[in-house]
Amino acid sequence: MSMTLAGKFSRDGWLLFATPISRMIANGLLSDLSVLYLVEAGLKEWEVGLLLSLKLAEQESRLPRSDSEIGRLETGETALASGSWVAEMS
Repeated sequence: MSMTLAGKFSRDGWLLFATPISRMIANGLLSDLSVLYLVEAGLKEWEVGLLLSLKLAEQESRLPRSDSEIGRLETGETALASGSWVAEMS
């Protein structure tokens, strides 16, 4: 009994699958175009590399580092804590 991959997903399933892929492709294309633009604008190759490295480091610094941090983000404990802090300030 063989079933094709297309038969296993609904329309929403395909959208959930296709969205991150299209975002990755668009992000890669935008990065390539940005490099070409910055080089054409007069930046040296090492300066463009430094900019891209700093951007990558900034993006990585925003990722959760542990399971407990992911759990706090999922349950909203961070938002609740900051909300109670704001309530105490008023």
